[in-house]
Amino acid sequence: MAEVVTTADLGQGEELEPARRKAEMMGIREIYIEDLREEFISDFVYPMFRANAVYEGVYLLGTSIARPLISKRLVEIAAETGADAIAHGATGKGNDQVRFELSALALIRTSRSSRHGGNGRSSHVPISSILQKAPDPRPQGQARRSTVFG
Repeated sequence: MAEVVTTADLGQGEELEPARRKAEMMGIREIYIEDLREEFISDFVYPMFRANAVYEGVYLLGTSIARPLISKRLVEIAAETGADAIAHGATGKGNDQVRFELSALALIRTSRSSRHGGNGRSSHVPISSILQKAPDPRPQGQARRSTVFG
């Protein structure tokens, strides 16, 4: 199995090259350091300011709003490289884990449901098998719509 590593540049600068070196030391050959600064500002930060989006009326949502964008690019790179799984480095008990996983899950489901052949069936089975095992993020008792990946 070949691993692909992705790091998003949202303006953190000096942290990027050490991340590349660490991946190289681990033997990773496909390393993507994606410059997402412009898209982050235009599609996430400006709309956040226009909406006056602050947490508890005090805190700006800078890092939390970055997670869907990072997930978007992660899913795109997974599709471009033919990956059959994705992973993130967020801790297992924080909000970032939820943001990464639900964003990626939504993006994968959306891209999977719209990317199919003339017979209405998708041809990329590994992702669909992962999605079928994915937990339903909705509260208990809420109706679940059927989604078919095949």
